[in-house]
Amino acid sequence: MENNNQLEQINHTETVELKGLISNLNKLEELTDKRAWVDKAKELEEEKKLIKNELADKYTEIALENEINDFEINKIEQIKEELAKDDEYYKALIDSAHREIREFEMHYEQKLEPTTAEDINKIMYLTNKLQNKINTLFNQNKSHHHILEDFEELLKRSNYDQLYGQALIDLQDYAINTINTSIADETVRQGLLSSVRERFKSLTQELLPKDYTTLLMIKDELNKRNELNSKGIFETLLNVKKTNGLGYAKNSIGGGRERFHNHKLGVSAKNS
Repeated sequence: MENNNQLEQINHTETVELKGLISNLNKLEELTDKRAWVDKAKELEEEKKLIKNELADKYTEIALENEINDFEINKIEQIKEELAKDDEYYKALIDSAHREIREFEMHYEQKLEPTTAEDINKIMYLTNKLQNKINTLFNQNKSHHHILEDFEELLKRSNYDQLYGQALIDLQDYAINTINTSIADETVRQGLLSSVRERFKSLTQELLPKDYTTLLMIKDELNKRNELNSKGIFETLLNVKKTNGLGYAKNSIGGGRERFHNHKLGVSAKNS
């Protein structure tokens, strides 16, 4: 995609773990930028012109038209097969990248899990304490702005206490559910949900390795891509040209070949 600053940023990230994933993302980008359907449409037209120039003095007008039509039918099928392979490869890359992202997410999230009995007990204590605070926070009769200020106060300790931050992240779903059930005003509720989700995302990025932030950017880039559909776009180009009267198999597939045999060299050729 043109002027993709985020992809540029990803490519300049120093990472070993995510190298393969970034390589696949760049392959997807190259396939999109390649616009193979445009080159194939040009190739078809150029080869048709070559045939016309080479055979113009040897065939009658009808025989030449049918020769070109026969070539065109076969060439179009060949191009469709080639583009379909590109589409399949593109989809395979996307599916593979999604699987890798899920594996990396699990890998990084596991790093937030406590490893000692002492840490487990501390997180359990903090979780119970924070759950009560979150419940009070989003059930108070304050403005959107003041609730967010109180929420930021709640987050401050995570700047120097990683276990506290981990306990908070564990309560993200609880916080979202509390907002959904406690805030009646739709505008205020949606505003809070957006702000709180974004803040939890930032907190996760702060606690996890730098590669996790890169992973989120890769995931965002991947979600912009669905399918290549180069074969479908090529077929659309053919239909547009046909609609505009610019050719592409004016005669039927069967009829074109049959008429050509009736006007072959020795029957309708100019130099027979």
